[in-house]
Amino acid sequence: IPEGKNILEVAAILAEAGLGDAAALEAAMRDPALLKELEIPGPTAEGYLFPETYEFLTGSEPGDVARRLVRQFITVMNELKPQATTMLS
Repeated sequence: IPEGKNILEVAAILAEAGLGDAAALEAAMRDPALLKELEIPGPTAEGYLFPETYEFLTGSEPGDVARRLVRQFITVMNELKPQATTMLS
């Protein structure tokens, strides 16, 4: 997933890679239950889909794909927080 892509572009990239239908992937990125589970305060996962190279199993569920991108974002942010705090001090 290249940096700077919005959810429509990310869904299209994932669909082109064979991970399902772009509309279903986008719907997962807008699913209120999934957003609540991932503690995303907004109406979409926009801004929480980490740009990275991923490997997925064929047939992965759209929600699982969205979870993975968001969890990677959370992982990287948690790794960077101590560095950011140090820089601000």
